[in-house]
Amino acid sequence: MIIGMADIPEAEITKHVQSVEGFCAYCEQLVPEEYRHVQAIVDNQKYYCCLVVRRIAGISWSKKRELIGAVMCGVRVIGYVDSVIEVSMLNDMVNRERLQAFKERGA
Repeated sequence: MIIGMADIPEAEITKHVQSVEGFCAYCEQLVPEEYRHVQAIVDNQKYYCCLVVRRIAGISWSKKRELIGAVMCGVRVIGYVDSVIEVSMLNDMVNRERLQAFKERGA
């Protein structure tokens, strides 16, 4: 499963669970801007953040249930959920010259 960022501090995520809209905005912010147009990556990031929320003991179960239920409504997880690949890892594997040539051809 490809996501924007896997290393999410619990303190940061706890700050954003007050509202569903704020949490979704935070999840989207974790995906680098050049990948935010890929809905699958954004959805995978939301799913991953919900998994992190489930592990945090400082959030009440009723808040977790409310938040996760609202966020996961309409989210489609794409890929194997038992393996996480950050987009930064993909960027490290890319041949930069070929990517630039591809972008110039498409422009």
